[in-house]
Amino acid sequence: MNANTPTVKKSGGASPWIVVAFVLVALIASVRRILVLAPELPKVVEQNDAQFRNSMIELAVLTAMTLSLVACLVMLRKRHPQAVAERV
Repeated sequence: MNANTPTVKKSGGASPWIVVAFVLVALIASVRRILVLAPELPKVVEQNDAQFRNSMIELAVLTAMTLSLVACLVMLRKRHPQAVAERV
């Protein structure tokens, strides 16, 4: 193998539709996990402090990820208006 051969090759660029689809799937997954985790918090409080702390950290990370994915969707919409479905 040639030492100058790149491991990852640049593709022609993904369509904005594909990028939006992946971001939407990630956004749905993070919101779903938040909705599953939030009702479990009272049970975790009763068990022990370490599990509660871990749950709160997970909730904070999921919240930050959700906000960043929403920001990503807003930026994609501004950059590629054609990637957004038209309202009928």
